[in-house]
Amino acid sequence: MSADDFVGDIDYELPEPPSPQQVIEVSGGPGVESDPDRLDLDGLAERLLGRRGMDAFQIGRLLKKHDFTHGVLALLNGEPLDEWGLRDRMARFGYAWARTARENPRLALEALSRFVALLSSARDPESDERRSRPLLHIEAHLWVRPVGRVLSGVGARPEFRWYEDERAVARRSALTAASASEESSDSDEWPVTDSRRPEALPGSDTVQRPAQAHLPAIYCRVCGRSGWAALSPEADPQKLETGPLKIWQAAVGRDQRRLRYFISATPAEARDALAALIGTVPKQAGGVDPQSVVVLDGAQSTYRMPVAEDGEGLQDAWFARATLEKKTADQAAKDDTCPACPSSRTCACGAVVRNLVGTAAHRSGCGPVADPGRRRPDHRGPAPRAKREDPPQQS
Repeated sequence: MSADDFVGDIDYELPEPPSPQQVIEVSGGPGVESDPDRLDLDGLAERLLGRRGMDAFQIGRLLKKHDFTHGVLALLNGEPLDEWGLRDRMARFGYAWARTARENPRLALEALSRFVALLSSARDPESDERRSRPLLHIEAHLWVRPVGRVLSGVGARPEFRWYEDERAVARRSALTAASASEESSDSDEWPVTDSRRPEALPGSDTVQRPAQAHLPAIYCRVCGRSGWAALSPEADPQKLETGPLKIWQAAVGRDQRRLRYFISATPAEARDALAALIGTVPKQAGGVDPQSVVVLDGAQSTYRMPVAEDGEGLQDAWFARATLEKKTADQAAKDDTCPACPSSRTCACGAVVRNLVGTAAHRSGCGPVADPGRRRPDHRGPAPRAKREDPPQQS
């Protein structure tokens, strides 16, 4: 059923729709979302319909005739819309709504949600108290997105995104690149430069440059620190494989030992590593070994030892704690050992895609992937086998 079919003939003698600010004021004021008891739908119905003391059936009868109801149903149109799509469509509500949607989209969306609440409380005027029906069937959906396949931007500032979002951006870029002219000098993309020489960007004094290199995010369940995961090839261990799918598949397959975990270094650890490099401050007892701090260069897909110029700033790179000696690193990858707290073998870094674990567990029971000597630290070992007894001999 379309909006025209539902509303029917519009009664233009009803009051004009209130502005978003007026909707908020008459329905309980700001902050009602955190205190639902203050929501005043009767006040909103009085302002919108020009009458007071109406029951839910009378409100439903007048809402079906109101032009604002027609506008809201036509706006939603049965399609899922994000915040920006709703904002762009609100221009049809008139000048006040269009201006508020542009200047304060949150306020406009809050006002729209309160009108939807009024619609959900109204009853169908063709029903009665014994068998009341809602004026409109309105459902509220809470979308919970699994915290898996998360990428982290390589840099000093924490920045996360989902892998599916990355693929969507890549598809859109591929479609637009086919029709766009190749103008390298006028390109809008961020320049890719050496990690030790960040270029000045327009508006860099007010806008932080987003990370251009992303790797699968990891975290330590013991110390709580986070970082990145990458694959270190046999031929050239320092030239990292940064494809997220390859990294996640290796985490549950044969190539797990090639995983390398890079835990983001704290500013103090980075300063100590640079100070030890140039010899200004001697290594303190109990401090971090400067040799365990490297520079993870996301733009070049590699890692290296810090140099004095890194103190001037890094771009698409950051200092990281890592275990990189081959035999030790391979074993640490198998044991999911965190580089920041290596004394704890219970430290598992969450680089694995959880929906692949079931497949790997199935394979481990029927293929050479299984390693009988490995088990989780909290595993209590195999269940005791029942003692086999020979059947009694019959004489």
